[in-house]
Amino acid sequence: MKIIGVTGKAGCGKSLLVSLLSGPETKVIDLDRLGHEVLKELKSQLVLTYGSGILDNSRKKIDRKKLGEIVFKDSRKLKLLNSIVHPLIKEKVKKIISKTRKKYVLIDGALIHQIGLGKLCDLIIWVDCPDEVAIKRLASRGIPRERAISILNSQKELENYKVYSDIAIDNTGSPQELLIKVREILRGKEIML
Repeated sequence: MKIIGVTGKAGCGKSLLVSLLSGPETKVIDLDRLGHEVLKELKSQLVLTYGSGILDNSRKKIDRKKLGEIVFKDSRKLKLLNSIVHPLIKEKVKKIISKTRKKYVLIDGALIHQIGLGKLCDLIIWVDCPDEVAIKRLASRGIPRERAISILNSQKELENYKVYSDIAIDNTGSPQELLIKVREILRGKEIML
């Protein structure tokens, strides 16, 4: 089994690349989805840490947008959140990998290195694009420009982790161009996705 991490800043095309590479021989681990699960599991601790203002109107679950408004404006609060949720995410990823029988595992997430998953990966692909392109892509998903800028600003330190990636791919072109570039590199590493 080969474990491939796909990382980079928000809006650069990580999930797009994972969807293009996934197939019958792949298990996809979406760190954002796992993060949602972990928020549910850690609800009580997060409410104690950030207050009941992070709950949705029903008061039954964490409102990610409200939590995001708090943590993406204050790097200390973001670091605190990460210190709470990352250990559980890492544990879940290890458990999923231990149970899969697929030839390839694709881990999709901006925070692969910060969570401590880089050491598990046989290969890490950094998907990159200029911030303005990422902002436009995030806006096309309904994220207001100011919030997109705030998200990208909170991820500036991710650039420091780019050097730990085995492959850096510029994704300013079409999805087909991205797939062609990545498959050519992977073939050279005898990975046939």
